[in-house]
Amino acid sequence: MKKIIISLEKFVAIMSLILAFTINIKAQESEIYWINEDFSTFEIQSAWVTTEANYLTAPNDVVITTYYANVEAAEGSCNGTGNNFRVRGLGNNGYLTFTVENAGTVTIDVKAKGNTADRIAYIYRDDVLIGTYTGLSKNSCATFHEEINSSIPVIYKIIGEAESDNTSPILVSSIVVTKFNAPIVPFTITASVNGGNGNIYPEGIIEVLPGEDTAFSIIPNADYKINVVRVNGHIVFMNHQNIYEFLNVSQNNTIEASFIPIPDPDVYWIHENFSDFETAPNYIFDASLNPIDSIYPTIPNNIELKTFYANFEESEGICNNESLNLRLRGSADGGYAEFSVPNAKSVKIVVKGKSTAGDRFVNIYRNNVLVDSLLNLDRDNCAIFYEEIESFSPLTYKIVGGDYATLLKPVVISSIIVEKSLLVNVNNFNKNQLLLYPNPVQDFLYIQNDKLSDFQTINVINIMGQSLINQKLTEENVQKIDVKNLPIGVYVIHISNNL
Repeated sequence: MKKIIISLEKFVAIMSLILAFTINIKAQESEIYWINEDFSTFEIQSAWVTTEANYLTAPNDVVITTYYANVEAAEGSCNGTGNNFRVRGLGNNGYLTFTVENAGTVTIDVKAKGNTADRIAYIYRDDVLIGTYTGLSKNSCATFHEEINSSIPVIYKIIGEAESDNTSPILVSSIVVTKFNAPIVPFTITASVNGGNGNIYPEGIIEVLPGEDTAFSIIPNADYKINVVRVNGHIVFMNHQNIYEFLNVSQNNTIEASFIPIPDPDVYWIHENFSDFETAPNYIFDASLNPIDSIYPTIPNNIELKTFYANFEESEGICNNESLNLRLRGSADGGYAEFSVPNAKSVKIVVKGKSTAGDRFVNIYRNNVLVDSLLNLDRDNCAIFYEEIESFSPLTYKIVGGDYATLLKPVVISSIIVEKSLLVNVNNFNKNQLLLYPNPVQDFLYIQNDKLSDFQTINVINIMGQSLINQKLTEENVQKIDVKNLPIGVYVIHISNNL
């Protein structure tokens, strides 16, 4: 019953995370006016401006350009507030033009100077006539309006004349342009788990608006831990809350988590931080000795971590900032860290820079062969070296680094984890001491060896290569196999540690 209660609590906590991370609402932008409803911000001009003139509008600095025109106080009962642009007739080449980007709607009010109702206004968009308005006077307005929803620049031009002559002016009393709120196409983040044994929340294909942030929580099942998290195929570092954040999303992404069982205490040779070691205020080195190493036995298996020109210090920065870090002087001063491990399944090394400049690098060698270079490091930007090696023979890893310019400035090691292989070296299995009896056998076959407990399964295979018996081994060094249902023949016994 206790276990059920714990599971239920975990489920409730997970649901809370789902709600926290999947509700993602963006407020709709209000319409933005590029050009106000009158021209009251412009000064009145008593005479025609017979050259090309530019007028800057609020709030988005759209330029109105006129020729043979001027600004005057509004007259008449039609649109009679603020100022008007008076534009000389097309016979004098008078015009008003403006260019707008991302236009949603465009509204233009035109009228005339006098009461004769004989004026005509023409409106062009990108040099194409789209509106003709006749019978205009100062008391008789006409309104051009269109919904254009264009994300590209559009040029509007207004010209006019009288019915009896082509030099008489028209008035432009209002121009209003609303912004086009183009549909926002979201990016997707595909979140998945490889192999089960844990969850990622939210999971599946998640839509994220451009420029927004979102986060994913990685939750192992009971008795499991996070193995590797990959973003767009690359291994990434997780914070101590097992949350990965995408900031200012600008592309489609993937995030994949995998989990492994929490091992027995002796599986890790070097812990995830260096909290067992004492801090040292200065580098530890002695150039008079060749070489001089500081040797630190690690827990629990006393693997020696050797360093030169290095010291342990409190972690800095936001990346892997718990406990102690190992600071290495640059490779030009001979700074390095080195350790050798037998029977390794995987090796994980987390490194970063000492400053915020992003000018540091780390090279990692395995048995004197360069296996990885981690670049552009700073104290807020960790990098991870990880490989699954499954080696029975000892491996020596060496870590060196520095800055690109001088190779003198330090780099930082914040974590080294070596996972012990569960495979058994068959060279340690003494086949001469393996007993199979009776042979020939009729009912039960007994297999005896003091190393059998290191293996997991026994297969009985016929001469066709078919497995007829697959039996999980017990912890005893004598195993009993029931073969009485097998037909008469010759069989091969295969002992392995694969389930």
